[in-house]
Amino acid sequence: MQNEYLERAEEAERLAKYARNEAERADFLKIAEIWRNLATEKPLSPDQRAKQRRDEREPK
Repeated sequence: MQNEYLERAEEAERLAKYARNEAERADFLKIAEIWRNLATEKPLSPDQRAKQRRDEREPK
């Protein structure tokens, strides 16, 4: 999964080269940054994911 995230980050960086303006370029680079951050996150266990979803549905 991490490889997929890195591939998506590289694709966003590639697309940034072809942006029509600076705002679009900045958007692609921000997307690439998000994908890279996802690639470096530690995967959650199934129990942690369930707790996270439960917390999102029922904020305290």
